[in-house]
Amino acid sequence: MKESMFMIKLICTGIPKEVGLRAATTITEEFLYCSCHPNAICRWSGDTLQLDAFSEFDCDGRALAEEFSEAICACIVEPFDGAILVQQVVALPEW
Repeated sequence: MKESMFMIKLICTGIPKEVGLRAATTITEEFLYCSCHPNAICRWSGDTLQLDAFSEFDCDGRALAEEFSEAICACIVEPFDGAILVQQVVALPEW
């Protein structure tokens, strides 16, 4: 039996513009070492960070959101008021 696969998109608002691009690069590099979501890619859109990843177990995006939060805290030392939102979780057919 094939396992389920989910495509997850998260965004983080409130990131200071002067650190957004650097944060996206650093977060993508951090996820290379993450055993649960090693395929995650973070992008800077000019006003939000967007994280895209695939998961075999994270059907609601919460586990990825927690890891995203930890990565943001590790790479952005500047204070900011932001929020992580689950933008989309899509169950992919028969992975």
